[in-house]
Amino acid sequence: MKFRFRPSSAHRRLKSPEARRKLLRLKGINTLRVRKEKSLVRNYSAEGFGVFGEEIKKSRISSFGDKLRQSLRGLYIKAKKRALEWLNKEPRISTAALWGTLCATASVTVISGIVVIISLFWGYGGSYTHIRIPNFVSLDVSSATQVYPELFEYDIIYESNPDCEPQSVISQTPPAEVVRKLYKKDKKLKITLTVNKDPSSIVLPEVVGTSLRDTVLMLKSAGISVNVVEEHSSSVASGVIFSSSLPRGSVLKSGDKITLGASLGKELVYINVPDLTGLGEQEAIALLNSKGLKAGEISYKSSKDRLGTVISQSYSEGTPLPEGSKVAFSVSGGLYYSFD
Repeated sequence: MKFRFRPSSAHRRLKSPEARRKLLRLKGINTLRVRKEKSLVRNYSAEGFGVFGEEIKKSRISSFGDKLRQSLRGLYIKAKKRALEWLNKEPRISTAALWGTLCATASVTVISGIVVIISLFWGYGGSYTHIRIPNFVSLDVSSATQVYPELFEYDIIYESNPDCEPQSVISQTPPAEVVRKLYKKDKKLKITLTVNKDPSSIVLPEVVGTSLRDTVLMLKSAGISVNVVEEHSSSVASGVIFSSSLPRGSVLKSGDKITLGASLGKELVYINVPDLTGLGEQEAIALLNSKGLKAGEISYKSSKDRLGTVISQSYSEGTPLPEGSKVAFSVSGGLYYSFD
């Protein structure tokens, strides 16, 4: 706040020069004092101005102190509110409890993993027997497959080797003299034998699902006697093999026999044709549909019979037809019906 001082004109009214003295008049606005007045005008003498200055200084100091106290009080209230909010929160988990929870979770995870591993390998961790693989090489395949059939499961593969006897074992997997563990769960050890194929024999391929005609031609060209049993099947198309008396990989020589089961397709159901004469056109169509037959070509002819009735049909009453067959019939168009 700024104040302006100027000489007072009051000394002009004084008669005595000695009594004359300069008076200072103060004009301005004291914003430090909280008052409703917008302006404050006072006249002070030069001697009293120092006292007024001290009052202004004190008022400034008191106002600053009030503001400082109010600020500190506001900070105190905010800090108290935050402290109360923090105290009202749910208690935090202690460090010991947190470590206990983590250790328990880790223990459960490890134990679960151990249980899973044990369950997966339980069968292989049980009792077992050491078995030394015998030598099957150079043995006849029929003799080789009779060696400990209760211990071994044989898988036969045929190859051509002119240096070896026909039907003799060329190689084996696992090799001879190797020790293998036979677990109680496995029951048998699998042995793969590679057998020399006889030049005059054939190895039966997979015939199930192939064409009956092509398979029969291939087998008969090798001198194999084929017996075909045909049956109706709703799932296998006609002319396709669905069974064989010998498994895939069997060795067949000229003169051997094999029985193949072939499909005749879906079995046909025969339906006797009903009598349609005298029925209306729509009635005849509905009757055929109900019997499992279909309406064929419908023609219209001039006739003295009642208009719109069936006067003839392509199949006579009682004729057996496969299910879904079409029956054509003629309908009366009246006595004077003409196509012109």
